[in-house]
Amino acid sequence: MSSESEIFLNQLKESGYQILVDKFSQEITFAKQTAESLTKTMPDSHHMYDEPSNVFTPNKINIDNNE
Repeated sequence: MSSESEIFLNQLKESGYQILVDKFSQEITFAKQTAESLTKTMPDSHHMYDEPSNVFTPNKINIDNNE
C-alpha cells in the first residue's frame, strides 16, 4: 500500500471510521483512486449550465382561441 493510501486510511481511523477501515481498506483505497482518476479524465462541464438555453423549449401554443 502506498504511503498516500496509508495516510488517507489513518485520517479515516482518526475520524472515527476504525471499523470500516479495518474491514474495507482495500475497497476504500480503490474507490478513492477511481474517483480521483474520473475527476482527472472528465471534462469540466460546469460551463454547459451557466446560461439557460431555449434550444429544447417548444413553441408556445396560442391558447387565446375565442371561438
